[in-house]
Amino acid sequence: MKIDKVGGARRRRPESSRPVFKHPRYNGFTINNDVLLVRLASPAHFNMRIAPVCVAEAGDDFPGGTRCVTSGWGLTRHNGETSGTSRPIGGE
Repeated sequence: MKIDKVGGARRRRPESSRPVFKHPRYNGFTINNDVLLVRLASPAHFNMRIAPVCVAEAGDDFPGGTRCVTSGWGLTRHNGETSGTSRPIGGE
């Protein structure tokens, strides 16, 4: 299973996983709702490249000026190409 594309190199992690959970409204044509959860068979060991993420609850309200950061391999501009490497996106 590919779970790391740092620096353009595709790496495989040896941890086994259980079934994955795809977003119920994922659209492969538009890549809307492009998120997938993987349940590892054993706990992950956190390091510089592996860390937990916070997921907002439905109805969470963030006040103006809240710093938000995400990253991924998505489009780099409207109607553009997907990125070959994970890129951070920050905003307020």
